Amino acid sequence: MMLASMVQTLHDRFDALSARDRRALQVGALVLVPLSLLMLDWTIREHLAARRTAVAASADLADRANRVIGARIAAGEDLAGDAAMPLLQRVSRSLERAGLQGSLVTSQSDTPAAEQVELALRDAPFDDLVSTLGTLARNDGVTVTSVNIVRTGPGRVDAALVLRAP
Repeated sequence: MMLASMVQTLHDRFDALSARDRRALQVGALVLVPLSLLMLDWTIREHLAARRTAVAASADLADRANRVIGARIAAGEDLAGDAAMPLLQRVSRSLERAGLQGSLVTSQSDTPAAEQVELALRDAPFDDLVSTLGTLARNDGVTVTSVNIVRTGPGRVDAALVLRAP
């Protein structure tokens, strides 16, 4: 009902215009409506092009990930989750993968299946240590509950850590 009254009001106003004003309004509508449709079409096409680019980038990333995983499997790496392993064993494996096993001075846990591990590393590469801790956190949910880091040289540290499994 309200729409019908609005349309009637517009129709009445249009009829009240002079012939010259009505013609100008009609010509303007003939120009603006197609122009608006062209702009809408252009906007949709730009959005679709951006989405296609994003999808192609995602597909490329997935292909690269598949190649890396395939290469790791071909190299004999065990990609199965380590969640069933005791925390100490998971941490030791991660340190070994990062080349930090030589920096490990001590590692201990109360029991083989303990949820907490204490580590001491000497003269370890800081970037590799942080990367390994990030990987453990991301992949296994391991958190650092205590840390003491002392710089021993450029990019090298001594570290005492307490790690906890979820």
